[in-house]
Amino acid sequence: MNIEKTSAYRNEIIIFSLDVGLRLIACFLVAFFPVWVPAESLPLIPIVGSDSIDYLSAAQSILETGHFLNPAGAPNSFELPGYPLLLAGAIAVFSTIFVVPFLQHIIAGISALLLYRIGLVFSKKIAWGAALLFIFDPAGILYTNTILTEPLFIFFVLLAFWIIVTKAAHILPTLISGIVLGAATMVRPVGEILVPSFLVFIGARLWPMKKKIIAYTLLFFTGFLLMIGPWLVRNKILFDRFELSAVASWQFAYAHTPLFYARLHGISDRKAVKIFHERVFTASPYKEDVRAGHTGTLRNAPYMWQVAREEIKAHPFQFALFYVSRSARFFISDGLRDIGQRIALIKEPLANLGDLIFKGDLKSFAGAVAQNRIVLLFFIVGFASWSLIVLAMITGVLFGIVREERTKKFVLIASFLMVIIMALVAGGAVAHPRYRFSVSSFMFLLASYGFFAALDKIKQISY
Repeated sequence: MNIEKTSAYRNEIIIFSLDVGLRLIACFLVAFFPVWVPAESLPLIPIVGSDSIDYLSAAQSILETGHFLNPAGAPNSFELPGYPLLLAGAIAVFSTIFVVPFLQHIIAGISALLLYRIGLVFSKKIAWGAALLFIFDPAGILYTNTILTEPLFIFFVLLAFWIIVTKAAHILPTLISGIVLGAATMVRPVGEILVPSFLVFIGARLWPMKKKIIAYTLLFFTGFLLMIGPWLVRNKILFDRFELSAVASWQFAYAHTPLFYARLHGISDRKAVKIFHERVFTASPYKEDVRAGHTGTLRNAPYMWQVAREEIKAHPFQFALFYVSRSARFFISDGLRDIGQRIALIKEPLANLGDLIFKGDLKSFAGAVAQNRIVLLFFIVGFASWSLIVLAMITGVLFGIVREERTKKFVLIASFLMVIIMALVAGGAVAHPRYRFSVSSFMFLLASYGFFAALDKIKQISY
């Protein structure tokens, strides 16, 4: 009987083992053949970056005070508590952060299984294709060995989507799916922008039963609000703002609009950021916070939004063009150079190739990629790979809309919506391969579908 069960889940066992095993190998390679030197007394594993320090600080505040505080000792309204709670739990139980990557390996292994299961809605080969792309994605291998929110966020999003795809016509699973997406949002606030994609699928799955669509939409929202509602109330009490985080306002005031201003007036990014920091200082009544560099709080959010809106209103069409063109990097930036720099294979500062292309400075672009053979190799391989994935993804959506029945069609459409919405929200001046990683699993699903759909079409034409 046990042999029969093992045989029935053979593919799942292979996928989980391959995913976890590959990440373990990478973990031990970094640990025993270190190519980077961590700051202070941190271990070689996990990899700790600048964002990691903030998550660890938040986790430490939970352990020491029982409160969610920022490094200044004030209530934290920038990060959300989902990931720091995982870190705090790991530290409390094991007294070290060394165990975190291994927890994230397991989380990533389950995520690969969930993606495989979603892919089975179409076929086993499409499921395998999506899972293998996820498993061998270099960004996934790196980030699961790093103190970052993405592995946990991806797990919750895939779990919520798997539940709604397989059980959309049932009451309890719909509620649970909303709760799980809410959990993802408590890890990364960007999770809230994925809600429309889930609702589109629910509507399509239950069409034309309009009353049932309304009822299940409210049910999904109820689950979602059960998770994020208490945090919204907390922020309303502490900061008088019904917002999850100050991240969006900070990005617009300190990234999107300053970099747009820099391009518009031909000045450096650093000088533009300084100008906008002075504008926030002038607008905000909390000048001590701004002077100390603690602007990323919800009590400063209205003034950061004000500064950003004023700049956008002055040049709305130019800003829209800037934002959309910069967002293209979300899809085709190579990502490998960032990985190379994080593990010190590339030691010199990286040129912003997207900016050079955006400016039309092809001479500087050629010089930047030619100065280091590893940089050139990583750029060519990464750019070519992601260009092919994006092409296959678009092919998958187009083929799926034409040839699939409604449920399968809207699995593809909902997946594509998540990718596009994430590109728009996490694009612009902050477009980065790391943000693409948050929804890369859906890109892999679409790309796998597109590849096999195109292959089937070619075979039909050949015969």
